[in-house]
Amino acid sequence: MNVRMATLNDAESIYEVLKQAFSTYDRENYPLEAVKTAIVPLSEIRKRIEEECVLVAEQVGTVVGTVTGLMQHKSMYVCSLAVLLECQNLGVATKLLMKIEDLAENLECNKLWLCVVPKIMEKAIGLYEKLGYEREGYLKKHFYGEDFLLLSKLIGDDHSRNRSPREVLICENKF
Repeated sequence: MNVRMATLNDAESIYEVLKQAFSTYDRENYPLEAVKTAIVPLSEIRKRIEEECVLVAEQVGTVVGTVTGLMQHKSMYVCSLAVLLECQNLGVATKLLMKIEDLAENLECNKLWLCVVPKIMEKAIGLYEKLGYEREGYLKKHFYGEDFLLLSKLIGDDHSRNRSPREVLICENKF
């Protein structure tokens, strides 16, 4: 499996991964509005690819997983982590999270953070905690009436240099 920065050519594949991975939540008494929000529109995916950190995992040339890191004040918000159903439990999410952490470190971020809905994402919470994320907060009725658990991971020292994600990957050839 290869993990790399997404290109605009990957946008439709990323959309399909998000759609497949998150559409199962509508069967778990999860608000339809929340499911629709998790399935990011193609226009937003393209914007993120051009402006943010979007990674894809691919096997034999097929995108099987994705994650996005949004830079915010020397921290990186990890979102849109999704893996095709048939590729789940094979380490794809772990590899994506490890690569986004490497990228965040090279961008000299202080921490990674993310939010999950605890009532339907127990397995994901276990993965995040296994990778060193800690429970930092709890937001009641925050996301379409659903509770959110905030997890974070401290990753580096405060640095003054600020480079774009593409500069890091191109200049340091990390992936």
